[in-house]
Amino acid sequence: MTLIESIILEYKKFATYKSFVSSNVKAFGYDKKEEVLQIKFKGGGVYNYYEFPYSEYIRFKRAKSKGKFVWKNIRDYYDYERVN
Repeated sequence: MTLIESIILEYKKFATYKSFVSSNVKAFGYDKKEEVLQIKFKGGGVYNYYEFPYSEYIRFKRAKSKGKFVWKNIRDYYDYERVN
């Protein structure tokens, strides 16, 4: 089960933001306790970003362009792995 699926089943564990438009990001979820951001891209890849601070998650959630935010502020700065 992916983190995104867990969000649906364990809604209390994750902060989610479902109402957004993005040409690149399909969905995302955040595990505050573990400090893990998971992003599902429209191209099909699902990635976990580790040691991701909650304050940065808030910035990402508020970003007008999720894809640009990932490119400029997440991709080269946090350890990550593809989980699917």
